[in-house]
Amino acid sequence: IDYVVGASKRVKYTDEIVSLRQYPKTMEELSVSIYNWVFTKGTSYRFENEIRTYIYRNINKVVDLNQTHCYLPIRSSEIIEVYFGANCGIGDRNRIMELLNSQRFSPKMFKMVKTTDGYIPLLLPSL
Repeated sequence: IDYVVGASKRVKYTDEIVSLRQYPKTMEELSVSIYNWVFTKGTSYRFENEIRTYIYRNINKVVDLNQTHCYLPIRSSEIIEVYFGANCGIGDRNRIMELLNSQRFSPKMFKMVKTTDGYIPLLLPSL
């Protein structure tokens, strides 16, 4: 089994452009650019209060493209809410909730709804 390395952290919300993101010249600058790209969003998205996980893969090995997630030891009490994007379809939402329910998670479901000045979460009925 190949080990997967990942990094999870809270997203930093800022409108400041970090110049190092533009045209990196070394692998170190490229790594910092990717890190900033993954973990930084504009301040208008601050309401998301998002945590992201970035998975590093070995580009020299063939990977199963159908394996889009990894399993982590998470207790059922640790996922209490799930927020679905405004364009997330009902089918995708149901598949995600069925997977969570099969692992004994029972979070509240919210769908983000666009308003004139951003988005608001709408509480959805449980499955």
